[in-house]
Amino acid sequence: MQTPLLQVKDLKTYFHIEEGTVLAVDGVSFDIYAGENLALVGESGSGKSVTAMSILGLVDPPGKIIDGSILYNDQDLTKLNDRRLENIRGKEISMIFQEPMTSLNPVYTIGRQIAESITAHESYPRDKIRQMTIEFLKLVEIPQAEQKLTQYPHEFSGGMRQRVMIAMAIALQPKILIADEPTTALDVTIQAQIMKLVSDLQKQMNMSVLLITHNLGIVAQTSDRVAVMYAGQIVEMARTQELFSNPMHPYTRGIAEIIAHS
Repeated sequence: MQTPLLQVKDLKTYFHIEEGTVLAVDGVSFDIYAGENLALVGESGSGKSVTAMSILGLVDPPGKIIDGSILYNDQDLTKLNDRRLENIRGKEISMIFQEPMTSLNPVYTIGRQIAESITAHESYPRDKIRQMTIEFLKLVEIPQAEQKLTQYPHEFSGGMRQRVMIAMAIALQPKILIADEPTTALDVTIQAQIMKLVSDLQKQMNMSVLLITHNLGIVAQTSDRVAVMYAGQIVEMARTQELFSNPMHPYTRGIAEIIAHS
């Protein structure tokens, strides 16, 4: 039997605020296998993004992982110090964040930002880094890649900025790519292009993908399995076709019905 690449076990991430404790992630468990696309689906506030940030050790106060484990390469990521986590973050497990315009630095060129995602982990000569940057821009299908190196984020469309974010995320060929709402604020045509790009890169680089979304229409086209989150917990998990043909949880049934009639 295949061993999971990543195992999240009974993860609990809580936020302690003046009004009380928010159980953002409350006992979540799932596995991701090599080369698999697992979708984590739920409404805004269901705990999807906090789960992703917990995996990468990016939960800021007042949030805190209070229990559970995140196993990767026989290491529990919840037990690693910041330095060891930084060695994994971006190189072994990478992430495409929701908003490319706020995630990209407006005062640095595209080329510099992709180069920095490489030099954070590798000490390559400048010429090699420049060539790698060009190749990754080509890989994410940005035309005239060499000329684009000196341009700034505001000179790119929303879809092109998202492609730049993908290039940064895959620059070190991670084993796992977390895509957090990668098509937010994009029109339907561009959404389809971005998801096809992620799917193609996954196959080409043999990555595993954790797709975080509230859009089951996207999930139906791309994912192998689906985990449905509701109020900080996973309430249903199944292979994609099975989930759409026989959803069990009322939330899943409602969303699946909307998709079926759209």
